[in-house]
Amino acid sequence: LIPLSRAYLYSRKHDLVLPMEEHLQDLASPAQQSELLTVIGYAYLGKNNIADAKDYFRRAFELDENVYSLVALARIEILERNYERAQGYLERSLIKQADSIEALVAMGEVFVALGRDDEAVSYFNHALQVEGRLDQVRIMLAEEHY
Repeated sequence: LIPLSRAYLYSRKHDLVLPMEEHLQDLASPAQQSELLTVIGYAYLGKNNIADAKDYFRRAFELDENVYSLVALARIEILERNYERAQGYLERSLIKQADSIEALVAMGEVFVALGRDDEAVSYFNHALQVEGRLDQVRIMLAEEHY
């Protein structure tokens, strides 16, 4: 269910992701439920529905404070220009998974927004070292900004 929902999300078939919530109770663990709620939140974000995305991300976070839910909440805070709050979520996610490319790129974006370019470059470089492929990091940055 979760790989299918992610496939729909990545192919931008958001309307196919949204009904998957009815299967939430079929998932065995809170971590799996949290991941599905996060994917549904990103589908709402893809439809420019920030309020519902934020609601799903918070529900995911309450079930299981994992890297995915923390980065998702940080993304909302970045959109709302709450950079310090976004930084807090990202710091927590990087404690859990120091090499999370999503968190590293998002943290770089936060520091760019705060005018702390040297720190931003450090996070972007770390993401490049983890991924090892410049094209993948560029794709992630492009998807966030366009």
